[in-house]
Amino acid sequence: MNDLCAMSAEELTVFATLVANQLAKDKTFEEIMVLRNLLSQITQTLYTLAAQRQFLEHNCYKAGKTF
Repeated sequence: MNDLCAMSAEELTVFATLVANQLAKDKTFEEIMVLRNLLSQITQTLYTLAAQRQFLEHNCYKAGKTF
């Protein structure tokens, strides 16, 4: 993750745009929509993981509970 510390917010959005353009290159509309749905699912899973980790850190680990 140190590489992310070296990128500004603007550089990160340019990188995301470059990745999206490469993924969409030579794809049909339907293929692009499948990729979009896949990436949306990945995003939601990352949100769930981050939220649960934050919840555990703030509510369980400090209380001495372990899993």
